Amino acid sequence: MSRTLDVGHGARPLEDQSIRTRRTVPLSAQIGVVLLAVLGLWELLSRTEVIDPRLFSSPTGIVQAFLELQAAGEIWHHVGVTVVELLLATVIFTVAGTLLGIVLGLSPLAFEVTYGPIATLFAFPKVTLFPIFIMAVGLGTTSKVLFGAVFGVFPLLMGMMVAVRGIRALHLQLFDAIGASFWFRCSRLFVPSTLPAMVSALRIGFVYAGIGVLLAEMFAAVSGLGNRIVGAGYQSTLDQFWVYVVLTSVILLAGAGALRALEMRLSRWSD
Repeated sequence: MSRTLDVGHGARPLEDQSIRTRRTVPLSAQIGVVLLAVLGLWELLSRTEVIDPRLFSSPTGIVQAFLELQAAGEIWHHVGVTVVELLLATVIFTVAGTLLGIVLGLSPLAFEVTYGPIATLFAFPKVTLFPIFIMAVGLGTTSKVLFGAVFGVFPLLMGMMVAVRGIRALHLQLFDAIGASFWFRCSRLFVPSTLPAMVSALRIGFVYAGIGVLLAEMFAAVSGLGNRIVGAGYQSTLDQFWVYVVLTSVILLAGAGALRALEMRLSRWSD
């Protein structure tokens, strides 16, 4: 009986030490190990042609193609074009979605009447509207930026409408009592009260805006990552195709990751 108890007490520190060891491994290290394992498996499957070499390149082939494009000096120009267009689209839909979401969210009637149709428009295949953008503003940066903004505005607009509806009536009455202007309410009540929800919706809208910009670059552009993805596909340069796809993914994941980190920080602050 006593031996059993001694063994149990002796085993507990080992279990605790194992738990502490797992907890001390940084998350970045865990992600790095998984990423290396995936890349290693991908390389192995590519070299053994288990996966179709006509559709998928290998990690080493992608790296080699990236170095060749970098030496040619054109790759960063296209990256810069896409990043600038995405940032401009994000600024536009952030301002428009925030202000319109506040206005529609303040009125119970406006919320009930507009939220359903807005959600329906969000699901609408907006890529079919791109010819209208070309006819309205012509080819160029403006049409691509506006198209990206239209893609990104819906998640933020709906998120702000719901968040504004959640503001306490007492706070609204207090600002009514002091005769606060609309802009004063936006800066001191609406935006601070809805900031975590706003950043969460902004993160989703950012990704959708990126998709919109890329689609616009694919259809009507002479530069940008979307244009290069289509060009590499037409020219059957598979390694270059995957270089541009990976760069696009890195841009969107980096932006979404930064907004996610900000969202978590704001959520802890609001709690």
